[in-house]
Amino acid sequence: MIAICAKTLAALRQSPLALMMLALGVGLSFGAWHYVGNQTEQKARVQFYLHAGDARDAIVQRVNMHLEILRGARGLFAASTAVTRTEWRDYVAALELARFPGVQGLGFIRYVPAADKEDFERRARRDTSLRPAGHPDFAIFPAGARDDYYPVEYFEAQAPELKVEGLDHGAYPIGREALERARDLGLPAASSRLISVIDQGQKPRFLMVLPVYRNGMPTASVAERRAALHGFVYARFKVEELLNNAIGATLLQELDFEIFDGGLKDAGVAVPDRERLLYDSDDEAVPRALRTDSPPRFSDSLRIEVAGRDWMLHFANLPGATLWADASTQWIVLLWGLLCTYAAVTIVLILSTGRKRVEEEVLRQKSLFAQILDILPINVFIKDQDGRFVMVNAECARLLGLAKEDVAGKSDFDVFPPEVARALRAYDTDVRAADGLVMREEKLVSGGKELFALAGKTMITLAGNAQPLLLGFSIDISERKKMEQSLLESEERFRSILDNATAVIYIKDLEGRFILINRQYEKLFHTSNADMLGKTDYDIFPKELADAYRENDRRVLAGRKAVEFEEQAQHDDGRHTYVSVKFPLFGVSGEPYALCGISTDISERLQLEREAAEVRGNQLSRTLIDAVGEGVIGVDLLHRVVFANPKAQELLGMGEAKMLGWKLDDVVRVVTAEGCHLTDDTCPAWAAVAAGHPFRSDDWRFTRNDGNLFPVQMSIEPVYDGGKHSGAVLSFQDITWRKGVEAALAEVERQQKAFLENLPELAWLKDKDSRFILVNEATAKACGVPLEEIRGKTDLDFWPTDLAERYRADDREIMASGRRKRVEEPFEGQDGTRIWIETIKSPVYDEKGRVIGTVGTARDITQRKHDEAELKRHIAELARMNAELDEFSYIASHDLQEPLRKMISFSDWLRRDLGDDLSERAAKDLSFIMDAAGRMQALVQDLLALSRTGKTSMVHEWVKLDEAADRALDALALRIAETGATIARDPLPEVWGDPSLLAQLYQNLVGNALKFVGAAPPHIHLTTEPLDGEWVFGVRDNGIGIKPEYAEQIFLPFKRLHGRGEYEGSGIGLAVCRKVVERHHGRIWVESAEGQGAHFKFVLPDRDGRQ
Repeated sequence: MIAICAKTLAALRQSPLALMMLALGVGLSFGAWHYVGNQTEQKARVQFYLHAGDARDAIVQRVNMHLEILRGARGLFAASTAVTRTEWRDYVAALELARFPGVQGLGFIRYVPAADKEDFERRARRDTSLRPAGHPDFAIFPAGARDDYYPVEYFEAQAPELKVEGLDHGAYPIGREALERARDLGLPAASSRLISVIDQGQKPRFLMVLPVYRNGMPTASVAERRAALHGFVYARFKVEELLNNAIGATLLQELDFEIFDGGLKDAGVAVPDRERLLYDSDDEAVPRALRTDSPPRFSDSLRIEVAGRDWMLHFANLPGATLWADASTQWIVLLWGLLCTYAAVTIVLILSTGRKRVEEEVLRQKSLFAQILDILPINVFIKDQDGRFVMVNAECARLLGLAKEDVAGKSDFDVFPPEVARALRAYDTDVRAADGLVMREEKLVSGGKELFALAGKTMITLAGNAQPLLLGFSIDISERKKMEQSLLESEERFRSILDNATAVIYIKDLEGRFILINRQYEKLFHTSNADMLGKTDYDIFPKELADAYRENDRRVLAGRKAVEFEEQAQHDDGRHTYVSVKFPLFGVSGEPYALCGISTDISERLQLEREAAEVRGNQLSRTLIDAVGEGVIGVDLLHRVVFANPKAQELLGMGEAKMLGWKLDDVVRVVTAEGCHLTDDTCPAWAAVAAGHPFRSDDWRFTRNDGNLFPVQMSIEPVYDGGKHSGAVLSFQDITWRKGVEAALAEVERQQKAFLENLPELAWLKDKDSRFILVNEATAKACGVPLEEIRGKTDLDFWPTDLAERYRADDREIMASGRRKRVEEPFEGQDGTRIWIETIKSPVYDEKGRVIGTVGTARDITQRKHDEAELKRHIAELARMNAELDEFSYIASHDLQEPLRKMISFSDWLRRDLGDDLSERAAKDLSFIMDAAGRMQALVQDLLALSRTGKTSMVHEWVKLDEAADRALDALALRIAETGATIARDPLPEVWGDPSLLAQLYQNLVGNALKFVGAAPPHIHLTTEPLDGEWVFGVRDNGIGIKPEYAEQIFLPFKRLHGRGEYEGSGIGLAVCRKVVERHHGRIWVESAEGQGAHFKFVLPDRDGRQ
């Protein structure tokens, strides 16, 4: 080889022209080879970045799909006050989790405060909805006391052996962080990387949770969301299965990539490390992103947001997977250039040297060229006119499965199957007929394996050969074909996804001009991909919508990350609401070159959510309809009944079998105010529904199956399916009772109006601006205007300004305070008459408790004021007379004391002075005198006591009633001992009063009990009992009792029920008791029956005078 090269160089030195052409040809060939190589490299790089973008988009799409599943699960809770295990199992079964690789299961996590833990576990164990025996082993784990718990209440798994019910995710920092973040933000939240504590797997998992709040509770603030928290719907994922399925085998053959958890969104991306690794496509010991040796040819790093967390995606090319995509073209260019150079140099050498030297040189060149061909990684061959191989290089011989020397003289039919040989022979025929190089892709068979090759063939004429030969070369492009097929399938799959997606998908350049739209976009907005190229949102949408789109696009490009928006779009049937996820597309330079948007129409979902409070979802709607207290009938566009709930069957008196499929007119026979049938074109009800509007009426009557009519309140609502009018729902209820009530109310209103009109008092109703809304005739007369002219006017229209402003100030005060106000004041009417009036004003409230005005009445109290003045005068006169009487009683009683004492003393002295000289009759008379004087003295003393009780000034202090009772019992100790009485007592509290008077009170009551005893020994009980928020004190005995008709008389002075011979006393004691209690602003009474003892009770007020 070296000798041949040396001879060739020697020949070239003798021919400068040949040497120059050789240098120029080789230089141009390698220059072209280098250029094509750079282009191939650039195309491979672009292809790598497209694959990386496809992988990222596939992950985002799969995560968003699973998030929609969670939102649907949350809708199940929004449509119901409670979701049972059975309903949850049915919902998950309908999803067919097997269709979602990577999802281990769906579950519900309940929020359980510590105080409710035991009750929650008890209810879970007793739940027999799925198991007749319940769940006796259910318990929250791991064990331990915590402030609150987040246990899995129910979980439907793909693998039945996965048992997570009872697992408290709040016991682990990773789970608690995701749950609390979702709770406070009201948004979905993903957990960081976790290794399962349930199935002991070493592969990373993660959770995605979505909060569920109690229906009807506010959730505007973090505090409100925490108070309203009910629990979470959540999904459990195996990352490896999820991503392998999402990305697909084709991309996995092209890319090596890892995913790391980057931490919370907007918290700064964490540095990748082994502990944050979520996924590694080749499962190496050290992920490629963490290695510093042998860097890959291509690499890229992207970020995506997954439910509030950043995932870092690191991509690298797999060796050999992408770089040879178009390498054959590079080698073909090099070979063709070298062949052309060889031919040109050979011609020059022939012309510039002798024949012999040329022949020798040609032989050397042929030998050198043959060796060069043998080292080329492409197939090179030469055929004669008969299609037989003249020469092949080593690579071609290897393809044919023969030695080089064994190939010469053979044809394609000798080395290939007949169908392949015939195709190659036809190719050769086309080349011979053509002028120049003919390039084709051809199918070959080598070693029983089907291959694809890129071939080039041309006709050449070599020195010494009269007949032209066929020069051919080819390179194995099977891998490229496979990759191109895979890429084509990927593109077709991408386009199929685009065109079959229900979401609107589009790509715009940085100026907002459309690059691509999918079929859904074309359908909804009546355009095409070709028409939209180069256009902007301003070309098809109103300016305010286009401005909003442009601002959202700007935010996405500025933030360089995906952002979710809620946007409006104009459709033929009005504006629809979309959830749009927009994200930038990055080029090779790492800078965004376009923006992609995926918009999902959520108008229907929003409508369903709004209706969720009325209908509990598809699974519960029929149950709800059956349970409502009004009749519900569904009809299609042909007016045929498609369902009727039990209430409708009851009201119409016919079964569902007699209703389904029948025309509505045959089922519901209507008597309308207009006298038409329900489904007539002229009927206002059906005309409204046909126009897409509801219709309501309470003036129609339906006919029962037995012919009886009954009034109804009815409504017909149009029903839409997929945006198309598909029928209507008729709901109605029997309002016979309501009609009767309305008639009664109308009669009451008529009577009230008549009463108001004939009311002699002034009566009026004002609004918040103090304008008269309603007045009666008396008010209109006082204002001096006709009744019909007063409405809408104010007091300023009738009274002097100062008086009117005072009335308006009163109105404002009443509405501000919400309290009633009563005023007595002089009043001068329009006719100049001056009287006294009593005005009472009160606030008026609406059904929500808001003040909306005032209502007032005024009546003439002139006579009453006159009577009150007279009464005050009489009371003052009476008080003066009572004072004089008290003074007289005191003076008279005091002045009577002295002569009585002298009478008693002198009578006693007279009896002692006369001694035995006193006759029996005189002694008896003297005894009568002394007895009468003594009784007179006792009576006077009692009068003094009664007078002093009413006149003496009181001491006001806290009095321990136990001490007051002790003083009374001490004073009566001798009488208690004489009678053998027993005393019982309840604990007595402190009261506000006079200690001396209260002791006197107890002494008189106990003394009274000791006086009126029966046959049994006296038993006296000092009682205390609470009654209606106050203390009732008392003294109860077992004496002779009192007839009920005398229960009030015994408290009058000198009132006795027995003769003096039976029981001693003056009849003053109980009068003193009443005086003492009344001076304390209390009350006293007796409960008794003759022969059954008596119970004297009294109530004393507290310090503020409240009883």
